[in-house]
Amino acid sequence: MHSPQITYLLSYLNQTVTSAALESPQWPALFHLSQRHGVLLRLYHTLPPSLQCPLQQTAQSLTVYNWQLARTLTHLFSTFHQANILVLPCKGPTLALTLHGDLSRRTYCDLDLLVDATDAEAAQSLLLAQGYCLRDRTPWGSDFTAPNGQFSIDLHWQIAPPCFSYRLDLAALHQRCRPLPYLGTTLPTLSPEDHFLILCVQIVKDSYFDRLRLSQFCDLADLMPKLDPEQVLTLAGNNLRLVHCALQLTHRFIPLTLPLPLQEEHASYSDPIANRHIDQVAATLFTERDPHQGIFSLLQSNPISSSKQACLRALLLCQYPHRPSWTDLRLLTHVVGYALTPNSRDRTWLSPHFSHWGLSYLARPLRLLHKLIQMLMPRLYPSAHTPPPTPSSAEH
Repeated sequence: MHSPQITYLLSYLNQTVTSAALESPQWPALFHLSQRHGVLLRLYHTLPPSLQCPLQQTAQSLTVYNWQLARTLTHLFSTFHQANILVLPCKGPTLALTLHGDLSRRTYCDLDLLVDATDAEAAQSLLLAQGYCLRDRTPWGSDFTAPNGQFSIDLHWQIAPPCFSYRLDLAALHQRCRPLPYLGTTLPTLSPEDHFLILCVQIVKDSYFDRLRLSQFCDLADLMPKLDPEQVLTLAGNNLRLVHCALQLTHRFIPLTLPLPLQEEHASYSDPIANRHIDQVAATLFTERDPHQGIFSLLQSNPISSSKQACLRALLLCQYPHRPSWTDLRLLTHVVGYALTPNSRDRTWLSPHFSHWGLSYLARPLRLLHKLIQMLMPRLYPSAHTPPPTPSSAEH
């Protein structure tokens, strides 16, 4: 059972709100929950005018922020075009206009740009020349902070780790793009089918790191009427397992009306591994966790449960659970790479003296080990990590 605040929020989003919920909305908790899940603007426009007042100021601020990002996207697209670098905007303002025709009805906090892997270095250099600061880099993309520090740019040449079967083909995406009238110009925007597949992959990816938000489910549901189901099935190819998992997870919270061919395919699909993973994710979706824990969030449960969850997540990425495939080899390679390849946080954590000694390759395993010990010590020795009672509490 969900808390009253979660029940209210889901009722508003699904437009099944009752008169009792309208009389007792519990605004502070509802406000916090809608912000955390990126649905405050959607909630604001769903409410009757008489109930919009508590959210009005924040909704207006978010709308202004959306317009600022939208203008930034126009400038960046022009800059990349002048440098002969093909870039495609993904999600963000273009998805807001595709779904709603209005920038004020969808919350987004950054800009996602897709580039070809061969243009990755040139694209990163261009952003650095524009004053953006490199925040982090992974094998599939880079994160940049704006010069004013108010937003970030996510540059992707892939949208998920190599262990995921979905591979970004920018030339094919560009060929299927549609022109979108945008702030006095025209931008290429991803087709609904490509946006749908990318959202499905990101839903599954974010479910691994406890970063899922209700806004992702809402976007998927909003895309349904715009899809060509036959093309979705064709483009999905070896990624159907991820598509089915994302659809099932979304349907737990936002009712979906699937187009007929996709509905028939989904109804006949059975995947016990995906079902178990979905049950675990759905049970913890509204649990607040530290976003920096990443995969270590598994350690918050007992060791047996943690091991089961880790195995489920690995099996879910296997293309064919009953026999090995190249996808499974990429999964093993990714796990080894994750454990050994240092990122910017690892290098910052490691003492500069170690780098001078040529031991920077130890940064990743040492920081992961340190993080693991920090998380396990309170569980292994709870008495040693219990703070002593304060004098006032001792007196009472």
